[in-house]
Amino acid sequence: PRARATRVGGGVRMYTPSSANTFRTMAGIAAWESFGEGELPISGPVVIRTTFFLRRPQRLKKRKGVVHSLKPDLDNLDKALRDGLTDASVFTDDCIIWKGESCKYYADPDSSPRAEVEIEFDPKEATDGVSGKD
Repeated sequence: PRARATRVGGGVRMYTPSSANTFRTMAGIAAWESFGEGELPISGPVVIRTTFFLRRPQRLKKRKGVVHSLKPDLDNLDKALRDGLTDASVFTDDCIIWKGESCKYYADPDSSPRAEVEIEFDPKEATDGVSGKD
């Protein structure tokens, strides 16, 4: 789910599909439910690991652990997730993510599409007051 463009008269109109907005909102809600009182927003450097499990087509039958190599692109899924977490004030800004790992699979036959996210605060990578701003 990502921003789209369409021609309108002599110009271009940008919009975000409702599926992307729903995904972003749900990501933020799930994160707030997972963290304890006072743990959010996260402002220090973090590592984020994400596994996306996308809707499986009927043709795959009962095979498990099938890699998803079609659209949507992994970078678009990552961006939507990170924007959702930032919009929900889980992160002060998604620039605090200094390392990310992600992959995508088809959901197993007995499970629903979802994203599994691990956020790890990494104090050893903290800048000790050094600003990254130019």
